[in-house]
Amino acid sequence: MAMELTWGVSKLSIDGFMVDKELGPKDLLNLARKKRRAVFESKVKDMRKRVLHTALVRNIRSHLKDKAAQNKKLCGTPV
Repeated sequence: MAMELTWGVSKLSIDGFMVDKELGPKDLLNLARKKRRAVFESKVKDMRKRVLHTALVRNIRSHLKDKAAQNKKLCGTPV
C-alpha cells in the first residue's frame, strides 16, 4: 500500500484515495468499500486482491457490529 503524507495538511493520500489522517471505524469501512469497488471494476482480474478486500470489509463490519453490541450492553439497553 503506497502512502504519502503531506505535512501541515489535514489530508492523506492512500493509493490515490484522499482521506483524513484521523480515520474512524466507519470512515475506514467506507474507504475499504471504495477500494474494493475499484478492484472489482478494474480490467485486470486479480482474485487475490478481490478476496483480500472482501475479507477486510467483512472484518471491519464485524468489528463495528461487535462494538455496537458492546456499547448497548454497557448502556443497559437490551441487544
